[in-house]
Amino acid sequence: MRHNVLGPYALRLQIQDDRLEEFTKKAVALLHHINLLREVFQHRRILGKKCVESYEVWADVMIRPWIEEDDELRRVLALFIRSESFVRQDFLEWLKKLFPIFD
Repeated sequence: MRHNVLGPYALRLQIQDDRLEEFTKKAVALLHHINLLREVFQHRRILGKKCVESYEVWADVMIRPWIEEDDELRRVLALFIRSESFVRQDFLEWLKKLFPIFD
């Protein structure tokens, strides 16, 4: 963003120039949350059921409503899930259960 480079999500979702800076900040924040959840999912056996469930509650109470209230975030999440080539399918299925927000 500092170098004024159009990111892949902004390009793919055709974000207008006047929305680019705010969009990028939101999209990066969302992708950081998704990466945290990916780590939780990947290490769920080590973390244990209670810890994983606490992240699931956090995702449901904090992250899901944030995404639901913002069309751009919904579109980023949808694009992330559709571009399933770089994450495991079982993680995507878990993520879809956490964020059942698609029309």
